[in-house]
Amino acid sequence: MDFKIDYRGHVLQADRIGPLNTSTLFVLHGAGSATRGRFLSLRERLAESNITSTALDFLGHGETGGQMSDSSLASRTEQALALITSQDQKSLISIIGSSMGAYNAIKITEQISVDMLILFVPGIYSPEAYRTPFGKEFSRIIRQDRSWSESDAWEILSKFTGSLLVIESENDTVIPKEIPERLISSATRARRCEHLTVAGAPHQIAKYLSENPKDFDTVVQKILDMYGVANKAFNSD
Repeated sequence: MDFKIDYRGHVLQADRIGPLNTSTLFVLHGAGSATRGRFLSLRERLAESNITSTALDFLGHGETGGQMSDSSLASRTEQALALITSQDQKSLISIIGSSMGAYNAIKITEQISVDMLILFVPGIYSPEAYRTPFGKEFSRIIRQDRSWSESDAWEILSKFTGSLLVIESENDTVIPKEIPERLISSATRARRCEHLTVAGAPHQIAKYLSENPKDFDTVVQKILDMYGVANKAFNSD
């Protein structure tokens, strides 16, 4: 089901896949040419297991359109929160964040209670970059050597008490290998923490998984396992 979200004078295009009246897994795509369609195959598979997912095209992407210069990391976090609050969410909140979307997912945990984070090929950013509009200055900041090492993501995750799954691509030339490892080591209070490396996969992991059924099945099963743990913990609280 397609729907729209009003956000600061813009209209964000979003959709919901899966059965009604179930908890929702929110999906946040990455930067560049990414759209909510990147994880369509995964979302359809999860729907077969009665896991409904909701996703949007961030401002400057896909069907939402608009100018990237009108957005920023901070704006993307606000847009994602607008998506989450648009749903009648009475059960556990779980978020998939891919690449840049992973950082937005982490930032969301500062503002609302999140029961599960699934971070694909996670991009991590410094506080200096957070409110800088996308453009030349943003690019200058993130291209500084190891700018991600000063990120607030590490401290934020140290307070996270839900379930965390970090999915890394073995042949990722965009995300330094230190980042997934540090995310895992930072989440000292997480209920459960898992780190999965997809052998042979590049940064564009969604496309790779759609072309490699065995790896796709492995990722789906891992998500289902983590979802089961998070759901059980939510219902026992």
